[in-house]
Amino acid sequence: MLLRPLLRAVVLVAAFGACGGPTIPRDGGTDTGVDAGVDASDASTDAGLDSGRDGGVDGGLDAGPSDPRWVAVPGVVEGCSIGRATNPESLARATWESCGEGCQRLVPDPAWTWRVAPNSGGRSEDRRTFVMLARERGVVDGPAATILFDAEHEAPLFAMRYDDEGGDLVCQILSVAFGEGHVAFPLVMTDFGRSYEETWVFHGALDQPGELEAPVLRLADDDLPGFGNVLQRSYVSATTAAFQVQPLGEMWLVEGGALRRRAEAGSEAPNSPQGPALVGRHLMWLDFGAKARLAHATFDTPSEIFLDVPDADVVFATDGIDLAWVQGYGWNDAAATYERLELWAAPYVTAPEELVPRRVIDDFAVLDTRGAVGAHRWVAVTGNSELEVVDLRDGTRTTLALPPEHVLAAPPSWVTESEVGVAGRYREGGRWVDTFFRLSTSE
Repeated sequence: MLLRPLLRAVVLVAAFGACGGPTIPRDGGTDTGVDAGVDASDASTDAGLDSGRDGGVDGGLDAGPSDPRWVAVPGVVEGCSIGRATNPESLARATWESCGEGCQRLVPDPAWTWRVAPNSGGRSEDRRTFVMLARERGVVDGPAATILFDAEHEAPLFAMRYDDEGGDLVCQILSVAFGEGHVAFPLVMTDFGRSYEETWVFHGALDQPGELEAPVLRLADDDLPGFGNVLQRSYVSATTAAFQVQPLGEMWLVEGGALRRRAEAGSEAPNSPQGPALVGRHLMWLDFGAKARLAHATFDTPSEIFLDVPDADVVFATDGIDLAWVQGYGWNDAAATYERLELWAAPYVTAPEELVPRRVIDDFAVLDTRGAVGAHRWVAVTGNSELEVVDLRDGTRTTLALPPEHVLAAPPSWVTESEVGVAGRYREGGRWVDTFFRLSTSE
């Protein structure tokens, strides 16, 4: 049956392939574009993550290369198998090898076939994290695992795995987020045969495993606004879980098991939400319609426009200390570029009337207008194998370059005082290998 594989692919792309093109899409549509360098189709790329249902070694929730002690999630839709690792650090290792001066790349654990989820992970509580989608090698059509890694300790912090009986049923863990010591993610269970779906929302502290044993919110078929909307991207703090919902084009906030819908039709920011950032209870995103504006909301306050620059699109990033944004003027559809770019910054605030903006660079030239902020720096992709690091305090620029046949996803996952973490690929033995790079910013 062709329909189900296509729909499964849509769900997978929503979860793991949403890394965008050179600029934010002008149509403001679902954020499922692919980067020309990182996600280009290549027949030699390891495609073992979504193999057919061919039988073979048992891929149930009791399989694994070590002893992660999987515990089944109870009460899921019949035909789904969902498990949480209570000993995730035993699952796999993530070691590093040199890819040139100031460059390290991830060496995958040989027990797994995996790929990095672009634009995943981040820096929180002195941890630097990234997310892998994996399957155990040698287990034909075994369950998929979503693994949150601690880059410094080279071990998983958290892992879930999921499987289904096939047919018209799809069960997926989508977009695990980590921040302020907390994890949030949606579990999507869809039966295409009867047009039925459920979405469960999990949110809890990593050091309180009991908080992740059951969902904080269960959305049954009657609770969801139309069939096929996916909680595509996750964002988390200690108080709040936030989700980008497409193709509906909304942001959903969950606190204490209750749901609030933002970026909704009829609000001040009714257009497609892109590039969200959650700091505590404060959510910011791009309201992407005829032009891109910066919008914000909380669980208790409505969707509002935070920053709207006349004649310019605004593309932002924040780490909760600095707020930085690119102002793009004169969009050229044919060239898919802006005539002029400016980089601006301000101390992070939650009220627009408190914003004190200042222009950092008035001739900013980058391939991708999205960036990441950290350690008072803005970092953006300037070429398939280059990053530009801008000190927001004085505008000083530094270029970080990868070796040939190494390409970057965008934007980076984290920026610290000493390094940038970013997903990407490198070419080896005639095939592209998914990896994660750690690039030193020290002189």
